[in-house]
Amino acid sequence: MSDGSARGFASVFWGGLAAGRIAAVPAAARLSPATILGASMAGSLVFSATACLPAAPPAVPWVAAAGFGFSLASIFPTVLTHAERATRLSGRVASLFVVSAAVGELLMPLCVALLFVRTPAAFPRSVLAACVAQTVAFGVAHRAARRLSRGVLRGMAAR
Repeated sequence: MSDGSARGFASVFWGGLAAGRIAAVPAAARLSPATILGASMAGSLVFSATACLPAAPPAVPWVAAAGFGFSLASIFPTVLTHAERATRLSGRVASLFVVSAAVGELLMPLCVALLFVRTPAAFPRSVLAACVAQTVAFGVAHRAARRLSRGVLRGMAAR
């Protein structure tokens, strides 16, 4: 890929991310955070898997980049909203979210760069693996929060 194409490719991703942020505002007014997160994570899985297709037509990676950016756009703010609804979100817990996100933002580029040096084809697969891990982590956390809230509600009802 030429330098110009790489710049265009990055612009398509960031354009998709900006469009996703804009679309997330009306979606948040109509849908629950869990629904938005589920759709966002499903989209990130689909578009990252699409980017891994070996013999795809030339337009497919561009569509995958835009769709991937669009899908990722609402995840972080919606996670905070979802956590706030599922549990009591204190300043300490919110700080933990922000610090965890910062650590991820620090480590993911390093891990991807180390993989990319060995083989450039590892990049789409590493993104797909991160999306799978994110989806599994959300599923586990969502289930734990639901169980916790049910237990708390049962405990309050027994009083």
